[in-house]
Amino acid sequence: MNVHLTWFGQLRDLAGVAEETLEVDAGTTVASVLSSVASARGEGLRRLLMSGESVAPTILVALDEVQVTDAAATQITDGALLVVMAPMSGG
Repeated sequence: MNVHLTWFGQLRDLAGVAEETLEVDAGTTVASVLSSVASARGEGLRRLLMSGESVAPTILVALDEVQVTDAAATQITDGALLVVMAPMSGG
């Protein structure tokens, strides 16, 4: 199965790409996908994106244009679009 991942804000900078397509197994959850990507891309991304093995509560995640409220229980479907945004900061 494939999932299309779009990163915004600081997460895009830390991921090193704005968009990517990943191959995942059937039954893979949103949290699992994001944890795997965070581990592969380095501590900076992991620190902002994850809280332990859970998606950090400050991160906004949408799957096929619907906000994900439980990333650990939400499964990826083939061809899904996963959008991930970091909180805004200003100064």
